Amino acid sequence: MPISSSRSSWSIDLETWPNLEYPDIYDYLVETPGPFTRESMKSRKSLEAYNQFQSGWVQKVLIFSTSENTCVLSSKVLHSQRLSEDPLRPWVAVQQDGKVICA
Repeated sequence: MPISSSRSSWSIDLETWPNLEYPDIYDYLVETPGPFTRESMKSRKSLEAYNQFQSGWVQKVLIFSTSENTCVLSSKVLHSQRLSEDPLRPWVAVQQDGKVICA
């Protein structure tokens, strides 16, 4: 994760979350050069992430405001197959209007 700050700087307050929606994520993953394609985003496999979230594999999502217009969202994500391994720590930097900056 690009931010090293004290835990007290992070919040779980949903009111501070950016206006992030599926099209914003799609634009970042598909329109930005990388491994994802339109076909891969349409596949059934993409629903797996949603199902993992609904099943509790994604732990509490935290937010850190880096500026008035930008924040970082992060969480712990448990492995579905290797339960004894340390959780993953994905993060995403987002503008308040929902534009994904980097992940």
